[in-house]
Amino acid sequence: MIYNERILIAVDSRELIESMEAMFNKKVDEMMEKMESKELIYTRDEAAKLLHSSPNTISSLVRQGILKNRGLGRKMLISSRDLERAVKNKAVKIKI
Repeated sequence: MIYNERILIAVDSRELIESMEAMFNKKVDEMMEKMESKELIYTRDEAAKLLHSSPNTISSLVRQGILKNRGLGRKMLISSRDLERAVKNKAVKIKI
């Protein structure tokens, strides 16, 4: 029989409050940063030019789930935040 072990950590109320405040402040900072940065929407061709790749590569990245299509119907639109996230996570390499 396999038992899942759980580690219990004893903390006092002061440590718990400090930890929760730190997590809360980090989330608020992330949300504020996201609100302050402008989100641009690119067409498939524009996104391809930014990544120095082909429009077919962008379509492939959308099919793989690396980028999200924000458009409706056949119109493919890509968010600048999605592009930045993909490059940051090294899911997409920029050709120079």
